[in-house]
Amino acid sequence: MNELAEYLIDVLSPLGRLSARRMFGETCLFVNGQMFAIISADDDIFVKTHHLTDGDIPFTYQRQGKTVAMRYIKIDNSLLDDADMLISVIRQKLHNEKS
Repeated sequence: MNELAEYLIDVLSPLGRLSARRMFGETCLFVNGQMFAIISADDDIFVKTHHLTDGDIPFTYQRQGKTVAMRYIKIDNSLLDDADMLISVIRQKLHNEKS
């Protein structure tokens, strides 16, 4: 597990039981068994979203020579400097997924 994943698991612990594992060649984060974020090899953080909107940068990967876009959008890494705001953003995204 990379350092950013370890940091996020620590900071986001108020959200529930967190874990990480490798998928799509990247590190994926889970809360209570549900995947909610992807950390790219470049340490960009992508969070699950219900809808992509203009300006969103989706997580993409290559499969069988084609680019596959997932409904995970890049969040601003400046959120890493404000744990409370990061938790709030992630909590909002998780809530929106349940609605």
